[in-house]
Amino acid sequence: MRKILSILFIVFIAYSCQMIFGEDDKLTMERKNYYGNELKLNGYYYHKAHGMIYTYFLFRNGLIFESAGSFKTEKWSEYEKKLKDTVSANKSASLKYNWGVFQIKESILQFEKWYPSERPYRVSKKFGRIINDSTFIIIDTINNNGEFFPKQYRYHYKRFENKVDSITDFID
Repeated sequence: MRKILSILFIVFIAYSCQMIFGEDDKLTMERKNYYGNELKLNGYYYHKAHGMIYTYFLFRNGLIFESAGSFKTEKWSEYEKKLKDTVSANKSASLKYNWGVFQIKESILQFEKWYPSERPYRVSKKFGRIINDSTFIIIDTINNNGEFFPKQYRYHYKRFENKVDSITDFID
């Protein structure tokens, strides 16, 4: 009897959380395997601004992963150590909002991912132009309300051996 009550309690709590927070947005882009060579995939892409470093990993299975937030540092060796520790501990891979899908058509990179905010998680889309196999520029971001944010961010490639595993339960 206790076991049944415990299970019912857990189901009730899970259902209550969904009712309180609402459902996360669904990704609208389809995940497709990436067979191209427009961008290198055996490392990460980074953007530095105001002492912060922002990082994306792209995978052959069409997933994109943003490292857990950004790191405030001016020293590259310090940054790579933090990134390696975060990736090897798999700390950020368990966070839904770090994941998304990407597609490349001609020289245009498009990706969609959950935005790190309070629940429910909302989806944002980013569009970029590929400059070469190790550089792209994010040109536009569109949030879940359809608001347009035309800011340019240049991302550069850096080889990285300790890439996070691209297996996630958040995306089919």
